[in-house]
Amino acid sequence: MRRLFLVLLSLVLLISLTCLPGCWDRREINELAVVSSLSIDKEDDIWKITAEIFHPTTGGGEDGSSGGGGGGPERQVWIVQGHDYTLLGALRDMALKVPRRVYVAHTSAILIGEDFGRQGIEELIDLWERDAEARIITNILICRGKAEDILLGSQGSLEKSVGLELSGLRRFSPVNGRSTILTVHEFTTLLEAKGADPFTGVVELRAVPTVPTAGDKGSSSGGSEEEKNKETAQALRLKGLALFRDDKLVGFAAPTEARAILGLQGKIADTILHVRATVDESRKDNTVALEVFRLKKRIKAQEKAGQPVLTIKVTAEMGLAEQAFHGDLQQADDYLFLEKQATTVMRNETEQAIQLAKSLGVDPFGFGEVIRRQNKKLWQKLEKKWPEALRDIEISIDTQAKVRRSGLIGGPPIKKR
Repeated sequence: MRRLFLVLLSLVLLISLTCLPGCWDRREINELAVVSSLSIDKEDDIWKITAEIFHPTTGGGEDGSSGGGGGGPERQVWIVQGHDYTLLGALRDMALKVPRRVYVAHTSAILIGEDFGRQGIEELIDLWERDAEARIITNILICRGKAEDILLGSQGSLEKSVGLELSGLRRFSPVNGRSTILTVHEFTTLLEAKGADPFTGVVELRAVPTVPTAGDKGSSSGGSEEEKNKETAQALRLKGLALFRDDKLVGFAAPTEARAILGLQGKIADTILHVRATVDESRKDNTVALEVFRLKKRIKAQEKAGQPVLTIKVTAEMGLAEQAFHGDLQQADDYLFLEKQATTVMRNETEQAIQLAKSLGVDPFGFGEVIRRQNKKLWQKLEKKWPEALRDIEISIDTQAKVRRSGLIGGPPIKKR
């Protein structure tokens, strides 16, 4: 009996081994071309995808040039482009140019050209959500003009690739409050919402001065010293937001308008407001920086006399972070003056952002979702014509600023005699 049991057990184990997948679909790391970021443009119905692929031979130290000195590491990537009538076809077109398998699972960012964005990015969202290899945590950004120019024009910073640099900007941009970066998943969530429209950050190039290296000093003999000091490089910068209606780009929000949108969305961790220290506008030392460290918002949807009304209340707690004014601003009247100005700045930015949304026919604030949650009967009347109905809605804005602290010191460290 025991022998029969052992025989049956052995047969079961042998049969089980044949069902195990093993490593039949393995992908060796030295056979992969790992993509850091992609730029996507569309020209005459032809997709043009530019891929930034990590260079496998670069690393830290002398060979990778990522040690100290100089103005920062050069991009440690290789660039390849694909063209086709579909996005997937353009990606597979790279197989004819890359001696490794193009691997998009670790793609940090997708840059979308302005023309492609205005035509609609549904095809990209469909591919990225459908493909088993792509990840929905990939960052998505809009470029003014061609996305290819941004990817190819960026000349390096603290990171080895554009994708890694944009990942860092996503993490730390909330402390500025004037832009943000959404992932494919976050963008799709807003896209599927009935009472909100998606948005994401806008990336552009800016000129920054270069730091001469030891090799530059010995090799560059031509040109004056002044011309050498004026040499610049192109670096990435986030600036404002790109606003969408469904999947189509319809316009851009300036940094101050973007701050109001992000504030009502609860996506600001910190930001700086600039106000005057005194009534005298002619003084050069009249600027004060107030750091907002806590921002609360409440939106209430009501119906009065058959008409929808939205009431927005924004409360900000801030501290005196910096003052160019040489006087003491620790008196109660001084704080009240600063608070009054900060309140006005917040209200003006919110009003400008709402007017922009009404003019573009979009709802990046999610007002429709607020109405749907708080007043279902009212939402049923507005749903079919939202967000165009936002133009006719009365919106009441109440902002309040409170200066709570002044940092580690009270008055200025050096008082003018």
